[in-house]
Order: sequence, then structure tokens, then C-alpha cells
Amino acid sequence: MTNQHQDCDYISHDNGIHEFINHAATRQAVDILLEKVFEIVSALAANEPLLVLNDLTESGIPPLRYAMSRSKELVKHYYDGTPTQQNPVLMAYVVQSNSMVSTFKFLIEQLGRGTTTIKIFNDRESAMAWLVSQQVEKSRSV
Repeated sequence: MTNQHQDCDYISHDNGIHEFINHAATRQAVDILLEKVFEIVSALAANEPLLVLNDLTESGIPPLRYAMSRSKELVKHYYDGTPTQQNPVLMAYVVQSNSMVSTFKFLIEQLGRGTTTIKIFNDRESAMAWLVSQQVEKSRSV
């Protein structure tokens, strides 16, 4: 399934990976991604992992302060403030190499706590390979 939008495209792959291709570093792109992620999580079975590839190579780094604020709002909306299940979340970000990447990497990796694992990559193929390997690893442990 593919949903295309001016700021952010969404692709649901047959292997269970949810890919977002950001065309602009806008609040609207953040909204599209977060709303879709929370919609997907709410439909997952308990302990089923969420695998997300977020490609930022075209758009650059999104407005992080807005993304954090919006994430908190959506947690309250979908979970009444407290998640009822803790699905493992594996997120691969694809970014271009530049001076902002080290700051972005630090901020994003701080989010990777608890059941969330976040990795930064410079190419889509490496990001996809890591997500597939994590999917295989998680399925063995279940």
C-alpha cells in the first residue's frame, strides 16, 4: 500500500516494514508520519514489533521540537496518556552526511529508550537490511 503526499510518502512493504519518504522538513510531514505510526501501532498485536524506515535524505531534518510535542499529544490521544501495550519499535533513519547529522543522531538516540530502538544510516539499503535482520531476530525470540 502506498499513500503519496506532497511532504511525505508512506509505503507499507510486504515484509512488514513501514517506509516514510520525507520530501520536506515541515510540520505537515511530521503529522503524516506520526499519525500513521500511531494508527499502525494501535492495530498491532501485543509484543508485535513496529518496523519503520524514515528516509530524510531529500527533506533534511524535520522540526524536532514540534515532533516531540506532537508525539506526546498522540500518545495521550491513542493511549489516554498510558500505553496499554508496549510494542517493540525499531526505527531506521536515513540521512545525508552533513554537520547536522551528529546533533540529530544524539537527539534521536536519546528517544531510543525502553522498547524503542533507533539507528541512523546514510543509505536506504543498509537501513532496510537492519530492519529485516531485526524482524528475523524478534520473530525467533517470540
